[in-house]
Amino acid sequence: MASQLIDNDTESDVKLIAFLEDSPRKIGKVISGVKVYSAKNDFERIAIKHKPQELILAARNLSVERKNELADQCPRLWLRSIYWGQGS
Repeated sequence: MASQLIDNDTESDVKLIAFLEDSPRKIGKVISGVKVYSAKNDFERIAIKHKPQELILAARNLSVERKNELADQCPRLWLRSIYWGQGS
């Protein structure tokens, strides 16, 4: 899982601030101390509030179209998108 890889990387200064999810059954949960938000409804609000530098797209089963939809939002939110994981 992405959060474990980030936590275990002692040389990285990446801080995980949120998970974004399309599945309603996962939204609102907490994973490794990090809340899961709606990618559709909360992405922009989270980006404005926390001012992250990167969006890491790490879902294994995310379609290319959905990855592109999320990545296309990044420039206007001053985010860099990174494809990480299987199928990227």
